[in-house]
Amino acid sequence: MFTNNSCFDKCKDKLCENGYCIKGDCFCDDGYSGENCEIKESDKFSGIWSGSINCDLLVQPVTTTISNNFLNPRKILLNIDNFSQQMKLRANIYKDSIFIENQFIENIDSYSVGGHVYYDTVINLIYPSSGILITDTILQFDLKIKGDELLNCVTELSKN
Repeated sequence: MFTNNSCFDKCKDKLCENGYCIKGDCFCDDGYSGENCEIKESDKFSGIWSGSINCDLLVQPVTTTISNNFLNPRKILLNIDNFSQQMKLRANIYKDSIFIENQFIENIDSYSVGGHVYYDTVINLIYPSSGILITDTILQFDLKIKGDELLNCVTELSKN
């Protein structure tokens, strides 16, 4: 008995969530992976991370929440909290690499003089920086922060 498999549609029952099917295989849209294109590339970065930030030899503990609730599967938002300052940074990812965009961050600083509390707005420039997801649970990236002076920071985080 002879069967002609060339007429069988291998994509008939194949669901490629973020891609398309050819000859039974999913070809994923940019920023997606997995057998059925079900994995958003930024998913592996999403979550709560903790570790340290070392800025010119000043080491401080840091907690970072990374969210990826964007339509673009390569966009993420880092909410970095080192207990004395909070930064919200936009970043892009490609595979296991992270690229932090050039951006401004604004913080409110307070100081006391003669019993009066004064508030001042501090604006820092974040220079383009990058890093890498070493393993599924270890993330390292550099930060270049320009305020009154330039700080070169290295961050190493572990996923909680």
